[in-house]
Amino acid sequence: MVFERDSAWNVTDLSLDYYLYTPPGYDEPARADDAWPQLIILHGPGESGGSPTKVAAHGPPKLIEQGTDFPFVVASPHNPGELPHNLWLTDFLGAFADHLSQTQRVAPDRVYLAGFSLGGYAAWNWAATQPDRFAALVPLAGWGYPAEAANLADVPVRAYHGNMDFVVSINHARTMLDAHTAAGGSNELVTLSVGHGAATPAFEAPELIEWLLEQSR
Repeated sequence: MVFERDSAWNVTDLSLDYYLYTPPGYDEPARADDAWPQLIILHGPGESGGSPTKVAAHGPPKLIEQGTDFPFVVASPHNPGELPHNLWLTDFLGAFADHLSQTQRVAPDRVYLAGFSLGGYAAWNWAATQPDRFAALVPLAGWGYPAEAANLADVPVRAYHGNMDFVVSINHARTMLDAHTAAGGSNELVTLSVGHGAATPAFEAPELIEWLLEQSR
């Protein structure tokens, strides 16, 4: 699917493809009025540009392609790689989330945000910019600016990081969570016996799915 919007960053007609998954039961007539939890997940730099099918390299899209079902709507935008360093624009992502809320039956108080690697950085930044939008945040091998952590003190965080990650040090996750705790936030760091590849094993764990479903604004 494609979402398109004019950008304020001198990039006209900026558009992105996105992966969309709806859970079992979503299309049943008897549940036509149900609103569903939603997970938005932002990929890393390796999936930017090129074919939008690259979003299925890690995390929920990969697991869904392998046959795993999830109990929420999953939306994974594909970064077209048109900006320096494959950055994500938070204003554009906010408009994308608005588009999803208008086109999918999403429970507005149960929108969860996850991000892997550079997408984890973007997830921290987006949540800090628009904290009232999200019920929970899941950074995966990510990092952020500790000064922003106070902005999302009311957003629970469950971070995942490989203890053998030599691309993004686990100390970046600890620094962000320490700042979040100091601001009064509730969080947990789950370490995995992997390198820079936390996104898929994190979402293979039933505990994460159960934790997300317990969160609401």
